[in-house]
Amino acid sequence: MNKLSIDILGQKIDLVVKDGEIEDLKKISAYYKRKIDEISTHYPNKTSSEISILAGLMITEEFYSLINRKRTLNPEFDVKADSLINQAIKELEKSLTI
Repeated sequence: MNKLSIDILGQKIDLVVKDGEIEDLKKISAYYKRKIDEISTHYPNKTSSEISILAGLMITEEFYSLINRKRTLNPEFDVKADSLINQAIKELEKSLTI
């Protein structure tokens, strides 16, 4: 296990990451930061909390749209997607050391 510190909106978050997953998590946090920058540019008067929530909603909407497109192509995807989502949530919760 490795530790990774990320800084988002001035908040340092320490994560415990499995071997080989640091680069992926760096890319994910960079993507999240780009969404935050996007929102901050368009809505400069929003608070950090509002920006963070909006970024989360934007990314969730992107993911949701992707899942729905896959479901129409492959009905079995629904079960697999739900399983992967639940697994990802559990792993993220375990890695947070806040």
